[in-house]
Amino acid sequence: MAERNRWKRNNREIEEKSELERALDDPHLKRLYLKEVEKFLKGNSEKGRGREEDNALKGLRLSLGTDNFQQNAIEYINNFGIPDDWSVILSLMDIDAHSDIVVKAIERAEQMFGQKGQIEQNAFLSKLKILSMTSNDPDISEYAEEVIEKLC
Repeated sequence: MAERNRWKRNNREIEEKSELERALDDPHLKRLYLKEVEKFLKGNSEKGRGREEDNALKGLRLSLGTDNFQQNAIEYINNFGIPDDWSVILSLMDIDAHSDIVVKAIERAEQMFGQKGQIEQNAFLSKLKILSMTSNDPDISEYAEEVIEKLC
């Protein structure tokens, strides 16, 4: 009896494998599968970044709080856009000399706001309040106030 159950189990495993193999015969499914394998082999992270972007983001994180941060941030944004890293986004909001970067950082943080915990949300709102009162650019001050009103 045990021998017969083992044969049935092995037979089912063979059937399952053949179903998978048959699925890969479909050109569309095979293309999707190969695309995912290629991403994995290229070292892409789960967010879809490539190694070059991952390395640039690591360098940007390491430059937080240094004199090089602003230049590194500009280079990163020119190459990859605004990152999804919360601490970097909040630091980008301090680059008052580049209002376009500040606005893009506020927009990205606003998009991510609902996914963040209470501490991160409070940090963002505090940052916006400070910007609304201290920014040299009146457009940034007004925009910060608008976002505060929208989120509160």
